[in-house]
Amino acid sequence: MSSCHGKAEECISLCRALLSALTWLLRCATFYADKVKEPLEQAVAENQLKMCLERLEKMLSSTKNRALIHIAKLEETCMSLPHALALERCHCHLSLLPARLLPHCPCCSKPIHLPALLL
Repeated sequence: MSSCHGKAEECISLCRALLSALTWLLRCATFYADKVKEPLEQAVAENQLKMCLERLEKMLSSTKNRALIHIAKLEETCMSLPHALALERCHCHLSLLPARLLPHCPCCSKPIHLPALLL
């Protein structure tokens, strides 16, 4: 859980760090979604992809984290572009994967799509 009890600069730095971590996780998920297609690395890639998606889901399940990420996007428009590109690439790669590899909603077992997590 992140906390923002400091000077304004510290809070903005926390927001930027969360956005950077989110972008990095999206890039990792994209990388492993690509690796899943390769037969020799499929099992390892599936495990790594699952781990990335679980961490993304955990990070984005917090309303506070989503708010801090939103603040970072508003504060630093130059940081928003790499994030948006990473999100788009990740969404494209994940949409090609079978549903069994995507995170599922605990209440209804339907696959959760990444952009829905980012709203």
